[in-house]
Amino acid sequence: MADAVVFKTLPDVRKYIEHAAAELDRQSRYVPELLRVLDAARDIPDFERLMNDGCRGQRHAGADVFAKMSLREKVLANLITPETTLFRFTEGELEALDREIVPRLQGRKARLLIVPCSLGDEAFTAAAFLLKRGIDFEIHAFDIQPALIESARSGRLSFGFPLEYLDPPGKVAPALLQKIRFEVGNAFALPLQEGVKPFDVVLCRNFIGYFTPEKAQRLVERLASRVAPGGALFLDSFCLDKFPELHKPLTARRAVRVGHRPVYLFPQHLEQP
Repeated sequence: MADAVVFKTLPDVRKYIEHAAAELDRQSRYVPELLRVLDAARDIPDFERLMNDGCRGQRHAGADVFAKMSLREKVLANLITPETTLFRFTEGELEALDREIVPRLQGRKARLLIVPCSLGDEAFTAAAFLLKRGIDFEIHAFDIQPALIESARSGRLSFGFPLEYLDPPGKVAPALLQKIRFEVGNAFALPLQEGVKPFDVVLCRNFIGYFTPEKAQRLVERLASRVAPGGALFLDSFCLDKFPELHKPLTARRAVRVGHRPVYLFPQHLEQP
């Protein structure tokens, strides 16, 4: 995918950052941190060198994946970091999936939507979990960063560990990988075909909390509309605690939170809010 945004001067970069920041959390420390790096740069090549020396986006994407990004994509990776690791579900999400959703999936193919998917670790985690339970499935996973999608499609596991220190890096088995469709796509405008079936599980973690409350609520409403009757929406406690108003569009659809877990179960028969 070609990147149409080309920065010719440092003021061009600043304008892009400020434009992007208009929809991000006003208290985000990532914006001023990146602007400080920009202020320290002499020119565009120096700015890119400073980021390549070990910025936030590079640490989470990995040096090799980060190197494949355009400068605009590197800037975006610092504003919304592609943080992900295998099996990082630490709030009982997989237990909720096992108890509440797996019994409903017996005898049919489950459909999962994961956005954003970063390097694919959460998609790989969900796939391994369902395979262990004998559930057939298909996963649609999207991220706006082409370099992340390229890495995810390779099946390479990041382990949340610098890949340059892994010999050899692990890879997902082809039988598992073929069940996951990784595509480039904006979380706010997913390139899903007209009339696409809803999903049994919609998963969106480490993302919504980056935005303004208004932007966050619009995304949750959009994600909730993709959940099938009897399905579940997986978020994260950080965004739910940060934005209490996110509960409103979910309860309007009669979705019920599973205890204190960041999981909402939808009724077997959905009603339009």
